[in-house]
Amino acid sequence: MLADIRAHGVHPTGGFLTQVMGGDETDAALLLAPILDLPLDQETLGRTVDRVIETLGKGPLVKRYRNEDGLPGEEGTFLACAFWLVDALLLLGRGDEARDRFEGLIARGNDLGLYAEEMAPDGTFLGNFPQAFTHLGLVQSALLLEQYASGGVEAVRGTHADRARRIVGRVPPPRGAAKG
Repeated sequence: MLADIRAHGVHPTGGFLTQVMGGDETDAALLLAPILDLPLDQETLGRTVDRVIETLGKGPLVKRYRNEDGLPGEEGTFLACAFWLVDALLLLGRGDEARDRFEGLIARGNDLGLYAEEMAPDGTFLGNFPQAFTHLGLVQSALLLEQYASGGVEAVRGTHADRARRIVGRVPPPRGAAKG
């Protein structure tokens, strides 16, 4: 499977991950590759992130994809994808860029700090509101930014389980807990 991705899922001239095997387009879902610890080289992951920013980015916001999907109307930017971009940037060691994007996203919350599923170019919320997946992305990005600030790329590398084990290893036991 990984050999197939490397052979057919990486654009032959652009060197970025493609939405479909042998395709030319990208998809913001590919931003999950670093956070899922997909074993690809950093150059491919970096080119994928850059391609997403170039073709799907609008400031700190990110469209999911651009190709025809059979649905009427135009999609807004997906806020969960924008938080995935923050995470991917951290895993590539681009902490300042990730922090700037995160702060730009935080500024787009409503007066209660809540977010919808999508956002229109004028800042209007679209889709489901409030959207749990967007808020999950916000929380994950905030945690990763904190881990990155205290330990750099190595602190955010690996799977969710790897990061959790590292965090738990630094947490002191509760008062009165038996040592052993």
